[in-house]
Amino acid sequence: MTPPRPRRMAWMRWKSPGLQNCRRAWSSRRAWPPHPRTGKRNVMVIGHVVAIHIDDAFIVNGRFDTVRARPVARLGYMDYAVVDDAFAINRPDWPLKNDEVEIKAVKTA
Repeated sequence: MTPPRPRRMAWMRWKSPGLQNCRRAWSSRRAWPPHPRTGKRNVMVIGHVVAIHIDDAFIVNGRFDTVRARPVARLGYMDYAVVDDAFAINRPDWPLKNDEVEIKAVKTA
């Protein structure tokens, strides 16, 4: 069964192996000064994810196959990268056991 998707996502699902539909929660143009040459401002937008679509062709062993999807990542400036290799690293164990919290007293002057 295919979950219902908002109409404005319909064209995107054919072009993307996975996407998220978000509702704007907050945005700001005032956080940064205007660009010195163009005078244009950047905008920061924060949203809540309300729907997710993942093409079944990119699910392998119950997980999204990032290498198969080859997503484009923004690096900064005018630079982008394509993910064409991936590797796994086990997370280190937390040094404290049983949710113990270590509290150290700090002397202030």
